Amino acid sequence: MPLLYTPYMMYPAKTERQSGFLFPNLGYSERQGGVLGLAYFQTLGESADTTFYLDLFTEKYTAVGNEIRYRPTEATQGFFDGYVVDDPESDDLRWKLKWTHTSDDLPWGMRGVVRYRNFSDFDFFRDFERDFNKISIRRLRSSGFVTGSWGQHSFTALVADEETFVNKNTTVTKRRLPEVEYRLRATQLGRLPIYIDMLSSVDYFSQQRTDAFDFTYSRADLLPQMTFALSSLPWLSASVIAAPRVTWYSDSIRPVEPVVVEPVGEEPGMEEPASEESGLSGESLTRTLFSSSGTIVGPSIAKIYNSNKGFFTKYKHIVEPRWSYTYLNDFDDQDRVIEFDEIDRLRPTSVVRYDFINRLLAKPPEETGQGAREIMSLSIAQAFSLDEDRPLQRSSDGTRTSKAGPVAVQYRYNPTQLANLEARLSYNTLFSGLNNTSLTAGFRFGQHALGTTWVTRFNAETGKTRGNQLRFLAGLQLWPNRVRLDSQLNYDFVTQVLQSQRYVMSITAQCFGIRLEYQELDLVGNDDRRFRFALSLKNIGTFIDLTGGTTTGGFSSPF
Repeated sequence: MPLLYTPYMMYPAKTERQSGFLFPNLGYSERQGGVLGLAYFQTLGESADTTFYLDLFTEKYTAVGNEIRYRPTEATQGFFDGYVVDDPESDDLRWKLKWTHTSDDLPWGMRGVVRYRNFSDFDFFRDFERDFNKISIRRLRSSGFVTGSWGQHSFTALVADEETFVNKNTTVTKRRLPEVEYRLRATQLGRLPIYIDMLSSVDYFSQQRTDAFDFTYSRADLLPQMTFALSSLPWLSASVIAAPRVTWYSDSIRPVEPVVVEPVGEEPGMEEPASEESGLSGESLTRTLFSSSGTIVGPSIAKIYNSNKGFFTKYKHIVEPRWSYTYLNDFDDQDRVIEFDEIDRLRPTSVVRYDFINRLLAKPPEETGQGAREIMSLSIAQAFSLDEDRPLQRSSDGTRTSKAGPVAVQYRYNPTQLANLEARLSYNTLFSGLNNTSLTAGFRFGQHALGTTWVTRFNAETGKTRGNQLRFLAGLQLWPNRVRLDSQLNYDFVTQVLQSQRYVMSITAQCFGIRLEYQELDLVGNDDRRFRFALSLKNIGTFIDLTGGTTTGGFSSPF
């Protein structure tokens, strides 16, 4: 006769995939209350399976989901995830969808990829997602493409969708329906030091903004390019590039017509610019541009030093000046171009730039089997505009300008493959002050890692500090392969506020794992705290998932 009853757990001993109910999942959140998660796994032959989910919440929420995994061939695989929630606080069902697919064995050596993601509303992740990294999603990208490459030629057909959440009532959607691109890689003309390449594309665009605009149009772009190599010397490189560009648009922005103000008495009438956006004209537009550039690298000077001390046996110091010139002509009707991507946002330029670069390469002893690598570099750069109407620096009121751009300095130091340091600064020569500085450092030792980034922004005209933020990252293995602590801190020195802090402790045992997570956000007008406890079982998955938190300020907490 038993004297004491204790709970026990049985693990399946079979290693083959087998249909059946999965281990239940328990969880809790302050908004949805307690949750019981049920799941059923069904095999679909040797190359596919599916899992059905049912989540029952104590606060009258109900959710169903489905996952499908398939791999019909070694080079083709995909994953589908769908989740639908019956929210008692919403009149409509709330949902999310995700589908990824990759095929590397299409005819003619082509490759196809699909990445689709969608959801009913932008608050879905804040309300139902347990992963803290996904709660603040404000932009969704989906795409599908087929691409192939044959020698110097390549072809790509792309369909893409990008949705951006501006505010609660406004969403901007940009689509390529589709884009077809042909590219010719650099090809030498016979034995001449001349290379040609070409990039061409045809697009059908759709742009929408809630309660503002909704239009479609086409674009065709052709960019042939010819490169002339002017030097074959090992210590000097020189080249010139010439590239005409033609872009055709099926529609364009309507020109802004001046508004004539009726005269009063004997005063003549006056013209004022229209105050509202004019919309599309329904007229096609052809833009013709010509760009050219020239680059000189060198003369490069190098010296090798032998050493029997430290981690390296040889050092190579390289001094390398670089000069470049870039030109792009003006297009009179640029204000009529509908902007979708970087092709539409080209602006006239005539700029000379110099870079003075110092590099230090080091080679470890031969017995290590490692080659030489760069351990230190210092570069100084500045650009100069040759166009009086387009200065590179100006005052806030536009009365003071300079054709010379700011001086940019970059320093890198990599003493080992486990440590790195990078410092940058931009110096404003018009007002003799700093524009910005940044310092990034990282260090790994064993299973531990430390990293920091310090960014400061200044108003060189007034001398005031515009921003001063520090980010610190740390990952510490407190018990090898058992207990790990990861943390991230963001501090603003201007407001003297610890903007965010996150701590994750992972405990791994032979048959289970525990995850403890705490995150706090302190933004202007908002103070958000969240915690999470998750228990997972080996070969089963998450068994218990508890979340909670508090929020004060302008938005409500999903927990």
